[in-house]
Amino acid sequence: MLPRAPSLRRYVRTDALQRLMLDINAAQNADQKAPAEPAPPVSRSDAALRGQTLRGDVQLPMELQEAVNSIIEAADKPAIRLSALDLYAQLRATTAILPPPSSYKDKQALMRNYDATTSVAFLAGLMPSIYAATLQALTTTRDRLKVVSDWEPDRVIDYGSGTGSAAWVVEKVWGATKRDGQQREYVGLDASETMVELSSSILGALTTRVGEPQYDGAAKEVARISAKAYQLPIPASSSSLAKLQLGPKTSLPATGKKTLALSAFTLGEMGTKEKRRELVRAMWESGAEVIVIVDRGTPGGSRMVIEAREQLLKYGKQSLELDEEWEGEKLWERGAFVVAPELEWPRIVNSPVKSSGHVVFDMCAASGDIERHIIPKSQGRQAYYDARKASRGDSFPHPPKNGSTLVNLPQEKAVDKFGKGRSKLQSKKALRSSPRYDPEGDEKREKKRGRKEGVKGVNLDEIMRKHFEE
Repeated sequence: MLPRAPSLRRYVRTDALQRLMLDINAAQNADQKAPAEPAPPVSRSDAALRGQTLRGDVQLPMELQEAVNSIIEAADKPAIRLSALDLYAQLRATTAILPPPSSYKDKQALMRNYDATTSVAFLAGLMPSIYAATLQALTTTRDRLKVVSDWEPDRVIDYGSGTGSAAWVVEKVWGATKRDGQQREYVGLDASETMVELSSSILGALTTRVGEPQYDGAAKEVARISAKAYQLPIPASSSSLAKLQLGPKTSLPATGKKTLALSAFTLGEMGTKEKRRELVRAMWESGAEVIVIVDRGTPGGSRMVIEAREQLLKYGKQSLELDEEWEGEKLWERGAFVVAPELEWPRIVNSPVKSSGHVVFDMCAASGDIERHIIPKSQGRQAYYDARKASRGDSFPHPPKNGSTLVNLPQEKAVDKFGKGRSKLQSKKALRSSPRYDPEGDEKREKKRGRKEGVKGVNLDEIMRKHFEE
């Protein structure tokens, strides 16, 4: 008789059953293929990098700060303060697109005369912002030119150089020496004698930099850019440039120097449209390979830059007889480049709203309208990544997936003595119709009030607050 088989247990522990199921699942998964590799990381596209603006605060070079501080300390600070207030008032009065002046008096009102006090006030109050804007423009110029050529300027001619701060910008962007080891040149031209004297004293600080001490204790000399300033009527004629051996009509043999013509905030100093056109024509006839024009981002300043750009493009079409067979590098050999924003790319005017799964932009479109663009995550990894990394002031290359919508901007209101809630246009009309309207008397009273109360209510730059405190 066979022995009886042992009976199976009726109950099985729960943890043992779970371990059994895990073993079964592991055996099934082992027969399957390995999971797919993760997608490669995404970086910013070349187009997004070209549209990127400078980030953070711009620091003035130490030598420039020390030179400015020494000049301010030796000046009459109350007089500089009043001159700075006048400069700010004139800038505020010319932000809009103004009609052409109808009389000689109106033309003279648009022209600024720079005496010694006004020049120092310009140096302290406006030079830092001009330095930052010029740095942004020339950095963009360098990055855009890298797309088509390895061109770098051997010499920069600054029309309306003012305090000469562009010399430090050129040295920061392209370096003090050329590829062959020779010094890069900066030539500043300005019509004001006091401005030329001031810029010459500041440019003298370019020769004071020394390097780190070497192992023998001696300091290593650091090459600096060669910078000079000349008094010359603006716009400068070809014959005037030839006397300084700068223009194409110079009597010296051709040196083969690559020249960049710069106009930083000079168009706004020209009293009439005819003067601005003469300046642009003089820059074109100077023989410069690259022309860069910078001005204020106001309606009036933008209109001036657009008109200058159209004028330069017209000169280019006339001289090159542009057609389909002249493309790419052939154009580089035959004429000058106009470095201007890529108009098909809208510019971000407000801080982006970065939510989960999408980014919202307020854009200034090529049409001049403010549009709202939404870049969702479903538009693609590249577009969404570029949108997450974009900031205010950048040009964004990706169009929105679902189209754009117009943004209705609220009308700016002004509260004045004729009633609250009026628009600026209504306030101006009410002011002119008032029997007590006296612009000259109001200006005198404002100056008198400024002498008594100081700079109450005026937001000056950091350098003004630092050096002009009583």
